[in-house]
Amino acid sequence: GKEEDILLCTLSKYTDLVCYAAVLTEEKKMMNTCKSFVEFLLSNESQQKLGEIGLLSPTNLKLYSEGLLCEFENAFDETTCVECVF
Repeated sequence: GKEEDILLCTLSKYTDLVCYAAVLTEEKKMMNTCKSFVEFLLSNESQQKLGEIGLLSPTNLKLYSEGLLCEFENAFDETTCVECVF
């Protein structure tokens, strides 16, 4: 059926939408390569591209100036609770 009179709002101060990157090696050369890759993932250059595919930045980089995704960005800040999934 058709839904009418729907209130759409963003939740704030909590998220379970978290991505993790893990490095599991003891080999020094591989560890350095993996750390470089994680640094690349978190770089401003990489994070800015997330806006092109409708994702939010885990580094709190503001990518949107209007719309629902902008509201989501504004709802998250340093006090947002991120539950540990491990």
